[in-house]
Amino acid sequence: MGYADKPINPPKHVAAWLLAAGGERAEAGPLAVVSEPGARPAWERFAAAVGAGFPVALAEPEEGARGADLAAVLARREARTAGAVWMATGGTTGGARFCRHRGRTLGAAACGFAETFPEIREHWSVLPAHHVGGLMPFLRAAACGGTAVAGNYRAWLAGRFATPPGRGACLSLVPTQLARLLAVPAADAFLRGFGMILAGGAALPPAVRAEAWRRGLPLAPCYGMTETAAMVTVLPPADFLRGTDGCGPALPHVRLSVDKGGRLSVDSAALFEGYLEASGFLPRRPGPWAAPDAGRWSPEGSLVVEGRLDRVINTGGKKVSAERVEQVLSGMEGVGAVFVFGEPDMDWGERVVAAVEVAESGKEAFWRARARALLAPEERPKVWLALERLPRTSAGKVDAAALRKSFSLRGE
Repeated sequence: MGYADKPINPPKHVAAWLLAAGGERAEAGPLAVVSEPGARPAWERFAAAVGAGFPVALAEPEEGARGADLAAVLARREARTAGAVWMATGGTTGGARFCRHRGRTLGAAACGFAETFPEIREHWSVLPAHHVGGLMPFLRAAACGGTAVAGNYRAWLAGRFATPPGRGACLSLVPTQLARLLAVPAADAFLRGFGMILAGGAALPPAVRAEAWRRGLPLAPCYGMTETAAMVTVLPPADFLRGTDGCGPALPHVRLSVDKGGRLSVDSAALFEGYLEASGFLPRRPGPWAAPDAGRWSPEGSLVVEGRLDRVINTGGKKVSAERVEQVLSGMEGVGAVFVFGEPDMDWGERVVAAVEVAESGKEAFWRARARALLAPEERPKVWLALERLPRTSAGKVDAAALRKSFSLRGE
């Protein structure tokens, strides 16, 4: 194949584990920590732990304080709960935290996808297997009796691609990876060879979405998170290419609602069971789970996510959506990725800060002029940070904590 691992057939016991309604060990076994750097070794280690009946934790190797925090959480007695699958997740608490899933919750998600897209038999991924987006391609392959493939993303960025996979293949990417591949001249033919390109894990910038549509790529924008075992909605590629907005209807294993205030609520057999933190295990309340995002339904019945409810900046008595400002600024000439956040300010309460990924600095006057033309006064950034690369987590998301720390060290 070249520039991708050979396809792997998930062991049959993994499929049985996903489909079983019960049958877990009654007693807790030793905790198996999956931290292998490559997707294929991590998938194989995960499968071996499941076969042995051990509880499993997915944890990327971390150094320093962060690594110590993760290790302290996994050292708790609750981590050895029989049948548990622990996945590290972010959130607003600031400390290390893991979601608890089981074979049946992950199986509900994997089977829901397989039921919706039975033509997909080969699941490609370039995402870290320590995160839900990197594990689920392997489990989806197990659920449908297909294969999983770990791609060589670095080789692809250098213009060296694997053999075109065929219409029965699906590729999982985060928006940042997609945007960078779109800048590689030889990528189009390879990407068009897939039947579906899942783009999730973060907001899909309008400019990236528009470019993928212009090139006729089989993009499938989706929405989900660790707590929901990845996707709860997927927009089929045919609908994307017809110009349908949003990230699609709910998958068959999900009941998704939007209240009058726009808050999303998820009810699903794939929902996590609770959080494990340094203080102990915090079980999820029974019933639907209130997601941290706001959204609406398009006329075609596709979910349009309008941003995180906790990313509102209160400045000068007015509320500003950080994600709306990001969408506007990301379309400016010379600007790549954008991350907007609020910082305390004695006069304004909070001030809007824009960190922009640019090839060259010194264009602040141009950016300010464009912001004045496109944004309301309260939305316009008071501070601009021009960076060659925004700091990111291994899952491809902007590392907000690292960015804020960098900002404070600058003394802005």
